[in-house]
Amino acid sequence: MKRISLTISLFLCSLPPAHAMEKLKKIRKSIVSSLSKKQPKPPVLMIEKSRIEGNACVQAIKDNDHLQLDLELSIIGADVNYISDGKSLFYLAYEERNKKYTNTNILEMLLTHENIDLHSRNAQGSTPLHIACQLGLTSTVASMLKKSPQTIYCRDKRGYTPLHTAVACGKKDCTELLLSHDLNLIGMQEDSGNTPLHIAISLREECIKQLQL
Repeated sequence: MKRISLTISLFLCSLPPAHAMEKLKKIRKSIVSSLSKKQPKPPVLMIEKSRIEGNACVQAIKDNDHLQLDLELSIIGADVNYISDGKSLFYLAYEERNKKYTNTNILEMLLTHENIDLHSRNAQGSTPLHIACQLGLTSTVASMLKKSPQTIYCRDKRGYTPLHTAVACGKKDCTELLLSHDLNLIGMQEDSGNTPLHIAISLREECIKQLQL
């Protein structure tokens, strides 16, 4: 470092004063720029940056503004798995949809994001795949299974697999898609001992009873 400083000093001494001052400013600017690139931002600043970006995503979800959310995630680089009050952005969006019954654009955007954690769970133990099946988002389910095929076997707190959920919610296309991946899912029991087939039969019988009233 001393040798570099001496070299710079000798070089500046060979220049006229005005030129030397201008050159010194350029050298200083170059050094500062180089150091800022090499040194990572302090952890506190990174945490604050993540919090600000995450809160912006939360607000976009509450405003049902999928364009703003897309901007925050795709352009600004906000964390798609940001946790707010113990809930990830996806589960927050799911709750907001249930409150306002808005469209599924935001949910589908989050579910298909390349960094979404498909193994995350909500208070009921449901994974994003359970919820996608519940809502009948067939193309999104297909994309999720391609990315993380093992989530097809995940169970919620009732012991429901995504197939149980799809059948219970009457989502025929999702049911067929799940079974095309593994036909053995039809025999898997939830905590009460019911298979997806049991649930389908039960729902059919319930429909018949309703028609007979």
